[in-house]
Amino acid sequence: MLDLTRVLAGPFCTRLLADMGAQVIKLEPPGGDPARQFEFISTEGISGYFMQQNCGKKDISLDLTNPQAQEAVRELAAISDVVVENFRPGVMKRLGIGYSDLLKINPSIILCSISAFGQNSRFAHRPAGDMVIQAMSGIASLTGEPDGPPQTTGMSISDTTGGLHAFGGICAALYERTIAGKGQFLDIALIDCVMWQNEWASQYLFLTDGKLEPKRYGNRRPILIPGNLFKGRDGWISIVASTDPGWRNLTRAMGCPELSEDPRFKNRKVRMEHRDELESFVSNWVMSFKSVESVEDLLADRGGVQCGRVRTWKEMLEDSHTKERGLVAQVEDPVLGNVSVMNSPFRTETSSIGIRGPAPLIGQHSSEIFQDILGYSSQHILDLVNENALFADEKVMPTLVETLMQTDH
Repeated sequence: MLDLTRVLAGPFCTRLLADMGAQVIKLEPPGGDPARQFEFISTEGISGYFMQQNCGKKDISLDLTNPQAQEAVRELAAISDVVVENFRPGVMKRLGIGYSDLLKINPSIILCSISAFGQNSRFAHRPAGDMVIQAMSGIASLTGEPDGPPQTTGMSISDTTGGLHAFGGICAALYERTIAGKGQFLDIALIDCVMWQNEWASQYLFLTDGKLEPKRYGNRRPILIPGNLFKGRDGWISIVASTDPGWRNLTRAMGCPELSEDPRFKNRKVRMEHRDELESFVSNWVMSFKSVESVEDLLADRGGVQCGRVRTWKEMLEDSHTKERGLVAQVEDPVLGNVSVMNSPFRTETSSIGIRGPAPLIGQHSSEIFQDILGYSSQHILDLVNENALFADEKVMPTLVETLMQTDH
């Protein structure tokens, strides 16, 4: 698999594929993926941001404006199952490695193009990342308090969502190829993925002929009653009891089962009509406890009610759940030594799925890729270096050149 992507959506997708066992060859531009410079960067100059998205990949670095580099990419594509890229629409074609070009050299190739707006949108020419996509897709307009400003989420939701959909599309295309024997072009737009993934807002408009427009609702969920974050003495807790059985469980746990038969709350419809009053009961009850952890223990472990106290990211990383699920993996980084990274979430009974190795240095696997896979001679690789087509990290290049010169002579 040839990975021409950088920063997040593409590398997020190909990291999942690498964890599944795919051999991913990451091609970086001179100077490397811009994510190598993102926070957080360790004292050794290694970006944890880059590390997280690129574990288990092989690495080469080429200047794709160089014709010799373009030819090397075509040779790699000719023996690849999949090519993933997230340039702006039109760049691949200008470089001579668009889908029609790749089909000529590999009729079964799967090309997955990830972009902000897709290949044929009126916005296709625009540069955009996650924050812009959250603004334009409508997500920011639905996030925040009703009387407050729009807000973006605390993670790059469009990039990770786009990466997940690209991952699924590639797996489906590979399966289709086993049946039909043909390649496929996948056009993944970040904004499309975000709009598709919102499970409720569109129906407000579709089913009311546009008369009912979805609005910001803060921590309340419009289809859940109760469904909110409730403040306790030492923190916050999420409580959801939107079904009749769930509501009965909550009222029993609260010690007031009669509320489940109260005319104001006896079914979902009337509970929605008296939402403020109902949530006031729950809020006061939560505040009667010394800690939200006590509320969580009572409701979740003994009461059968959906709930969970608001934890910090640090708390959750240190929670036994994270260890039990194997969500943190240890890798031996070539510079930092043993470090922790997040593991992919897939779990199966028989397959070995998970992190395959550390993130690579720029051009770390140049010799392996060009000599062992493409069969280039040492002199050919040295020519690429001398003609500024092939690059490598300063920790890699001297050893690479020395080895090539010894081999060639």
